[in-house]
Amino acid sequence: MYSKLSFGQKLGLWLGCAMVIVIGGITAICFQLSKSPPKDMDKLIPSWAHPKFSSEDAWKASEKLFTAQIKKYPHRANLYRERGLIRWWLDRKDEAMSDFNKAIELDPKDYLCLSYRGQLHTYKKEYDDAIRDLDKAIEHEKNDGSLYYQRGIAYHWKDKLSEAQRDYEKSLTFDHDKRRVHNALGRVLKKRKELDKAILEFQESTKYPEESSSFSSNANYSAEESPFSDLIDLLIAKGRIREAQDAANAWLRDTSKEESAYEYAASTARALGDSAGLADAQKKHIAYLTELIAQEPEEDDWRLSRAHIYLDLGDKAKAMSDFEYVIEKLKKSKSPWSNNWLASVYEDADQAEKAKELYAKDIASVEQKLKKKPGDMTLQIERAYSYLAMKDYATAIKCFRSIKNKENKSSIANGIIDAAVAKGDFQTALDQCKTTPHESTIYYSRLAEIYERLGRHADAVKAARKSIALEETTGSAYYWLGKALAALGHTEESKLRLQQSIAYDYKPK
Repeated sequence: MYSKLSFGQKLGLWLGCAMVIVIGGITAICFQLSKSPPKDMDKLIPSWAHPKFSSEDAWKASEKLFTAQIKKYPHRANLYRERGLIRWWLDRKDEAMSDFNKAIELDPKDYLCLSYRGQLHTYKKEYDDAIRDLDKAIEHEKNDGSLYYQRGIAYHWKDKLSEAQRDYEKSLTFDHDKRRVHNALGRVLKKRKELDKAILEFQESTKYPEESSSFSSNANYSAEESPFSDLIDLLIAKGRIREAQDAANAWLRDTSKEESAYEYAASTARALGDSAGLADAQKKHIAYLTELIAQEPEEDDWRLSRAHIYLDLGDKAKAMSDFEYVIEKLKKSKSPWSNNWLASVYEDADQAEKAKELYAKDIASVEQKLKKKPGDMTLQIERAYSYLAMKDYATAIKCFRSIKNKENKSSIANGIIDAAVAKGDFQTALDQCKTTPHESTIYYSRLAEIYERLGRHADAVKAARKSIALEETTGSAYYWLGKALAALGHTEESKLRLQQSIAYDYKPK
């Protein structure tokens, strides 16, 4: 008889049976809860309550479910544990910690709750407490790879790199989320300057699919970013630009792709002189941005990114369309920063005079405020940077030097250096650099630029190499190193260094 039914009748019968099963299942769950709570009540949280798919209301409904059960069964540790988990997702961390504490008080051997509390301590930057909890969790459950991974994260953030590496490697011996763990291990090795080993770990990480974020992996922030970004950066640093381009294109096919993937695909193609690859990357990037703009039309950054690509392609009409949209929106904005933001967009849109007018208005406004608060350091710095933006470099330097408060010494020094370099007064810039030295990749990169502009090529090489030693992915350092090496006759290395600066998408002013 069933075989004689039409497709529509069969479909109706199937749906009817399915509804009976679903309703029966819900009834059974409710009956079970009315009797006694199951040990793993989290299994009864419906899929719509999962953070990747649900609304806040769904989580609040789940919280109410557990709260009701806690009133009936106040001595069940797992109920507090799971409610704590929900409250964490609802960003009520103190309440979550209170629930975890209660659960562990009721059941000191609950390794899951020890793990959750440890992760919450890590999130709150309480690394010693996190490590203590995860030590206890591992003591009670030695065969859970996620516990070693989470303890590795705590050690990683505490800058105990040997311990972090040990735990990540231990985690990999279990069937745990290998993409995240290889990624985290790669970051430790990168920080330890073991770049070749780090590259291998990032490459290994990309071989595994991106898994749906479980609570334990989503709760922390050590290796949540895609491994492709670090992989590409390190391949460029090692001069393996063709491989970096291949990795960028692989990232475009990966579920973790983001705007950086398109930028890397374009910059590595440009560095290799691959015009077809560059055109393809830019075309895909525009399509990606257009899709994002369709979803969120009010997002300015995506329109500005698209406008710059159109300019690069020589399509000024489309670029101006995006610029004008953002300009009109900013004109109506009441944000205190909208004038400066609008002025910078005018500059990008090749409307320098309009930008200058806005900077002048901003300066006049700040001057009025300074009459009432003459010693306000924030206003003094704002005025100096406005003159710098307006390209009145001499006045900018004068304003920076008039600031007596030394708490922002670095910001003041950088302003003087920026203005002096833009003005072409490289000796003043060098004197300021030597007055306020500090160990940073940006400092040495800037020093390399100044030395090179002064014709001191050997000093420029030393400063640029120091910058790269501190941070191997600083595009500006490769550029000035390449220029200095070219002046000294080191043609081959110069070519590579300049190629690396392009791959890092560095564009000298």
